[in-house]
Amino acid sequence: MERVKERLNALKSDLDAANERADIATKEAKKFQDESSEKDQEISNLQRKNSTLEGQLDETEANLKEVQAKLNETDIKLENSERKVAQLTQERDDWEKKCEEIKAEYNKIKAEYEAAISSIDDL
Repeated sequence: MERVKERLNALKSDLDAANERADIATKEAKKFQDESSEKDQEISNLQRKNSTLEGQLDETEANLKEVQAKLNETDIKLENSERKVAQLTQERDDWEKKCEEIKAEYNKIKAEYEAAISSIDDL
């Protein structure tokens, strides 16, 4: 009977140790499940943030293309304006030269006229 009690006590001790190991394993499993849930939540948050950032990137790229197109248009307009300014400057220079030539011819004719009037007056 003594052996049965010892055997029973040994089995009870083994059972208590097994229950304690099971409790520890259960706690660890719960801890790992909680960590897994947290990681899943982090992944979900990061995926939403990534999706938002991708949308912003697409929008920014579209805006960049639009700005580049406007910049190209502005560059073309600037080049055209610079050519027009050069053309108008050349025309102005030509008109100024022609004006100077006409003034010189006017002064020459005026001098001849005054000389002719002076000759007539002398007669």
